[in-house]
Amino acid sequence: MKNKIKENKWFIIGAILLFIYIYYKLSFVDHTFGDTPWFQQYTNYGILNFINWRWSNWTSRIFLEAILLFMLMIPVFFWKLITSFMFVLIYYSILKILKQFNSFVYCFLTLAMILCIDFNLYGTAGWYPTTINYVWVFGLGIYLLSFIPNILKKEKVNWWQWIFIFFSAIIASNQEQMCALLVGFFGVTFFYFWWKNKKISIECSVILILCFISLGLHMLCPGNQIRTLVETQNYYPVFGQFSFIDKFVLGIFTTIPAIFLHENFFLLIYFIMICIAGFSSKQRSVRALSLIPLLGYICLYAGIKSGISIFNIIFYYQSTNGIDMGYPLVSKSGILIVLIIGIIFLMSFYILIKSSSMNFWLFVISTILAAFCSRIILGFSASVFESGLRTIIFSYYLFGIADLMLMCRYGNYCFLKLMDKRKS
Repeated sequence: MKNKIKENKWFIIGAILLFIYIYYKLSFVDHTFGDTPWFQQYTNYGILNFINWRWSNWTSRIFLEAILLFMLMIPVFFWKLITSFMFVLIYYSILKILKQFNSFVYCFLTLAMILCIDFNLYGTAGWYPTTINYVWVFGLGIYLLSFIPNILKKEKVNWWQWIFIFFSAIIASNQEQMCALLVGFFGVTFFYFWWKNKKISIECSVILILCFISLGLHMLCPGNQIRTLVETQNYYPVFGQFSFIDKFVLGIFTTIPAIFLHENFFLLIYFIMICIAGFSSKQRSVRALSLIPLLGYICLYAGIKSGISIFNIIFYYQSTNGIDMGYPLVSKSGILIVLIIGIIFLMSFYILIKSSSMNFWLFVISTILAAFCSRIILGFSASVFESGLRTIIFSYYLFGIADLMLMCRYGNYCFLKLMDKRKS
């Protein structure tokens, strides 16, 4: 036991510091705004009556809302305690993916990544609803994803881990964004495992079955259909006339500014690490291309931030019957921006594929694509403009995880190069 604690001392120190910091921050938040007061008024309604009403009239998030209502019925101490623990679970799960529990450097970098995300994002719709629907959900979701390396290595899952897997899958997949992410990640893992081993992974199969059941509940829930009609009428009257392509375009062009203009250092680090990955390759063509994605990103960000006319209007609307929000129109500058983004990311993927193993690049590229897709799917919701930046929280974390994986892979290369220069 002592040896175990000694081996993981940096993780333990980081976990304690993170827990104390989050608990301290949560002790001074304001619970009088957002959706928290609205949920508070139903605490005497009864949990079963409440979720039955919500299922029929508004949402399929019955498990999450049952938890939310229960947390409002008990002292705030428990909410602060569990939320702080969920941040620690995120910290633990990321280090489990990286396999760096005993590394001071990566424990520190993971802690820094979590703390770099604007803390106010976790309270944009009220602290109780936002933390439960996003922090708790991401904590349980990333815990599930941390088993992917174990699955690929055919490591057995303990009985107590199965209990947490079932619980995490049921709760995390009750949130639509996370449900889609879990289906995507474990779908890729399922087929990759089958392709390499010519047999099916039991762990992947169980998680996918639970997620597909949740997906079916989301699709069949009568409340979701009513909610779409209400939100369309209140927020976006012409949304009901949009085709699949219209909604997809809406998702793309509302995701770009959210990702590129907020917490953008995650992308900067990603392209820096891609540059380093390229220089670590022995192929001249890969090394020659390695700077282009980084320079492309810097120029694109500078153009958007400075308000240069060609980058200024990413997305706008056609006014309909005096209502400002109408059919989405893609400007020429918007098409140019999407084209540039597509090219620099495709080039970064090419560099990554040429400079790393399939196990590694498949997971990193899947993480980057998931970061975009988890926000793009909001284009299929009429409340895309009302949801705010909380819907981008998963994307920030996924970009951060991709950065950390690249640092683990290519950090030693940078260190060795520096040592060589010192010796010379």
